[in-house]
Amino acid sequence: QAHYKLVEKLAESEHRFRELVELQQDIVFRCNTGGILEYVSPSVEDVLGVPARSCVGLPLADLLEGKDAETARQIQLILSGVPRGQEARFRFKGEGGRARWLDLQARQRLGGGSVGTLRDVTDMVIHERERGRLHAELVERNALLKVQDRRREEQAAALRHRYDLQELLTRISARMLEI
Repeated sequence: QAHYKLVEKLAESEHRFRELVELQQDIVFRCNTGGILEYVSPSVEDVLGVPARSCVGLPLADLLEGKDAETARQIQLILSGVPRGQEARFRFKGEGGRARWLDLQARQRLGGGSVGTLRDVTDMVIHERERGRLHAELVERNALLKVQDRRREEQAAALRHRYDLQELLTRISARMLEI
């Protein structure tokens, strides 16, 4: 009887935990020591447009857009926990060919492999780039305004010099008439 109650409590606890994982917007995953996905939360479909079942059995690196040897090596290092607690940003293949930027965070599991999360930061990346573009445009406009101000100052100085010359000529002319 006590054994059955413990099994029942464990099943309830597992059910509550699974509900939390499945409702979470971040993608939760579990990989074996080779980086092969053993579990991917259903949110992968909302974020990348890929059914979770189709991801299981694939290397996590296969979900990347434009993967290269260096990127695959970085992912393998993060999954292996070297250095510990590292987070990195990667471009993943999204639905319809649209890239999604995801922050990857993982840690090693007892018994091998790793668990981690992928957080969609695409909107943040887009806003950061737009802010950077606007900042660069502002710097460029400020530089143009400084050039324009310098030209105006030069023109004003030339006008002052011209006025000074005219005033000097007027005085000389006046003295010449006195003589």
